[in-house]
Amino acid sequence: MIQVILKILLPTSFGCPFAYWTMAQTRTFLLIIGMLPFWNWLRHHPRFQAALGGINAAVVGILLAALYHPVWTKAVKSPLDFSLALAAFALLTIWKWPPWLVVVFSFAAGAIFSFVL
Repeated sequence: MIQVILKILLPTSFGCPFAYWTMAQTRTFLLIIGMLPFWNWLRHHPRFQAALGGINAAVVGILLAALYHPVWTKAVKSPLDFSLALAAFALLTIWKWPPWLVVVFSFAAGAIFSFVL
């Protein structure tokens, strides 16, 4: 059955990327499922906790660098852009708005600013 599905999907332009994505995700899910029985055991060891803390700090640093360089340097060009970004951040952190609502608000405010100003 799987061979028939792959023969149908692979020659198409949609099938090859879909098949590759499925194979890549399957490996990830199998790794996570295989690690679950050992996770509680590993979480209680001090060396592993220290390693997880370091990995967490590295990931946060990479995410901040990725946010600054392509996003911040290309999107925030004026004080008005900065005020919109600050307002969106305040809506998320201070007033605890849901992220999807902040995205809708930011889109609407950006569209209004671009047409009015």
